[in-house]
Amino acid sequence: MNRMPVYHATRWGALAAGLLLTAAAVRAEPVPPPLLFAAFALLCLAAESGNLSLPYAGSVSFGAVATLPAILVIGPGYAAVCGALGQIAVHVRRRRPLPTLVFNGSQRAVALVLAGGAWSLVASGRLPLDAAHPLAPARVVPAALACVAVYALATHVIVSFYSATRRALSVWTVLVGNASVRFAATTALGCFGLLVALIALDAPTVPPDFEYVLLLPIMAGVVFLIYDAHRQSNRQLFHLYSAVTDLVQAVDLDHLLQRLAGLLDRIATPAGLWVALRSGDEPFEVAVSRGLDRADAQRLADTVTRELWGPRPDASVRLSRIADYTRNAPEGPAPGEHPRSVMLAPLVAGRDLVGVLGMVHPIADYFIPAQEREVAMLAAEAAFVVNYLRLYRESQQNLARAEQLQTRNAELLRDSQRRAHQLALLNRAFVRVATSLATDEVFSALVDELHSSLGYPRVSLRLVEGDTLRLVADRGHSGPPDRIPVTGGVVGRVARTGQPALVLDVRHDPDYVAYHPMVTQLAAAPISGRGAVAGVITVESIEPVLSSADLELLTTLAGYAALAIENARNYEEARALATTDGLTGLANRRMLWDAFERELARAGRYGAPLSVIMVEVDRFKLYNDTHGHLRGDDALRQVARVLTQAHRAYIDVVARYGGDEFVALLPQTTKAEAAAVAERIRRAIGRDDVDGAAVDGDPPAHEGDGARTLMTVSLGVASFPEDGRTIEVLLRAADRSMYEVKAAGGDAVAVAPGGSR
Repeated sequence: MNRMPVYHATRWGALAAGLLLTAAAVRAEPVPPPLLFAAFALLCLAAESGNLSLPYAGSVSFGAVATLPAILVIGPGYAAVCGALGQIAVHVRRRRPLPTLVFNGSQRAVALVLAGGAWSLVASGRLPLDAAHPLAPARVVPAALACVAVYALATHVIVSFYSATRRALSVWTVLVGNASVRFAATTALGCFGLLVALIALDAPTVPPDFEYVLLLPIMAGVVFLIYDAHRQSNRQLFHLYSAVTDLVQAVDLDHLLQRLAGLLDRIATPAGLWVALRSGDEPFEVAVSRGLDRADAQRLADTVTRELWGPRPDASVRLSRIADYTRNAPEGPAPGEHPRSVMLAPLVAGRDLVGVLGMVHPIADYFIPAQEREVAMLAAEAAFVVNYLRLYRESQQNLARAEQLQTRNAELLRDSQRRAHQLALLNRAFVRVATSLATDEVFSALVDELHSSLGYPRVSLRLVEGDTLRLVADRGHSGPPDRIPVTGGVVGRVARTGQPALVLDVRHDPDYVAYHPMVTQLAAAPISGRGAVAGVITVESIEPVLSSADLELLTTLAGYAALAIENARNYEEARALATTDGLTGLANRRMLWDAFERELARAGRYGAPLSVIMVEVDRFKLYNDTHGHLRGDDALRQVARVLTQAHRAYIDVVARYGGDEFVALLPQTTKAEAAAVAERIRRAIGRDDVDGAAVDGDPPAHEGDGARTLMTVSLGVASFPEDGRTIEVLLRAADRSMYEVKAAGGDAVAVAPGGSR
């Protein structure tokens, strides 16, 4: 299917529709005061400057927060003028091509006039596009929601058709892929702007103050955007982990580069791409190209790299993305089809720029920020694999040449064999680091490789813990100390300074502490991560055989150990974000539900008791309104601390259920035992000494009429199987008991009467 007619029809159709609808709306409206119009124009320009990138193409601007209120105040026609001017000004500043300027201004005008029509039709039952007609109070909120919905729908459909046809993507893919983020952002921003406008205009509603119902879609949109941001981050980490795992399984460098090119093709979908490598300061040489002839790819690599990074690029260069590369060079990928969008990603391994990933497309501004982030992350991880496989291939080539010249240069052969052996070890170690999240397993593998494969007689790896270095893996030692102080020894010096050490004669080093009388040499390298030394890896030799090459190898493996620690930290942080409540540190509802299902199945299978306690803070809203949300957050954290102190570690599960509600899941606990636990919790929260442990030494309390009342809680207890056999029924029974307590004044424990199912 030829997409160009659809593309041009969408672009010029949007322009024609925008001009006609805006003109009709402006003609039907009274001219607003100049100062008011200028104020809204500036507000729209400021709002349009902010934007949120979409997964498949385009972005969502923050313009709705200003342009939709403008419909109510100055009318849809003049609101469309303000929105279009804001869009054009923002894209002129970002140096977007002229067709992009025309389309974005036009589609903003069309969407605003249609949104104004929806407001007029629902608010007054009439379609005229003016802001002067009377409002029906019962229709104000529905009109606001209709205005936001029409604006979001019109913007999404028009922009999706334009982006999809322009980028040669499936329209359905763009429509569906961007819908959730666009509608969530537009709903939150638009409802917020309209709510502020309705409050400022003192618009009457039925029932009174009903406009505040717009807070619901605002909060829902914000919550979804936060969730989607975490989901996108986790998905990118998973894709990166899968991509690196796929790369490290390549059997040789050529196979690796082909896989890397395939990943780039899938992530960025360029018209042409190349992977170029270099050694030292030599020019880049294209190793793989797709969508381009090898000669054309080489000319592009030379020209584009030189113009974007300079004649002598080094490891300091960063990913470069050009929206419209308008050079009239004859090296186009095809006659009449010069590259306009260009993206270059460096392959940096340590201090060396070992290669470059290049992507081009004849469509201007083709590559989007989401693709840029994924390509940058992939390039950062792939650089080490490419570099070591390249070095490994070079060492294998050197080994083959050395074997042919064995009779003339035996020393060269031995050096090449050792180099190949070391590189093979590095390759195996990298595969282990890239495919495992268990740091202890990785540490043991590194130490074992050094001891068994390379023959170092004594190898150890220690991690910094406070003022000591704890032994986590060792080979060849006989009863080494589990901890040694950071303040002493060569290993402690490396941990303190972060500098590797090669001691060729331990007798001449005043810091050396002897743990074995036969050791003559020592090499130690720091394991650094997040700006600090995390540990030290050490080899000791009995024979005088260590050299700078051994220290270099040890430093490389220390980098692998640091990467293993970082991978484990990132995984644990991602898992903690998914299973814990950010305010209290307790388990969240998702983790509670998983534990509940597991323990309920175990209780049903073995006939063991299972109880649940529902806890809610009494009069928490009054406390929040009186003292502010920060003090309210402190109170919730204090309740969480009491619940944590009251539960059995590794057996019970304590979770924040929502708001000021908490749930404690007690396996192997009868109803009577659970009631006793609940009473202890109630007394602990209500005691002066426990509250006195709150943050800043100020106990959570309700204060009024000069009197001070300590914070209290209401608790409900239910047990399996007498109060229910499912999660929902048990929680409902506990919740019902808890609310009976609250209805009676709170600060008490109620036990479900049994018989619920």
